[in-house]
Amino acid sequence: MANGQLADLNQVVMENRLPIGSDYLYGAYFIDYLTKTYAEEALQHFLTNHSGYLIPSFFLNRSARHAFSKDFFTL
Repeated sequence: MANGQLADLNQVVMENRLPIGSDYLYGAYFIDYLTKTYAEEALQHFLTNHSGYLIPSFFLNRSARHAFSKDFFTL
């Protein structure tokens, strides 16, 4: 992010990645992007929809499509 470009999601989400906590910082920037691009209501819709599933990880793309009209990896 320091050079103005975001890394791919698979470059950020890794176990034991240093510096510690950078994945949370990256996530905060992503949430900020979603809020600014799609409005806070869309983010709230995504979080509410996604948290309603028994096993949410299987429905990430479905929840994103409902809220943002794009799957999670396209975002």
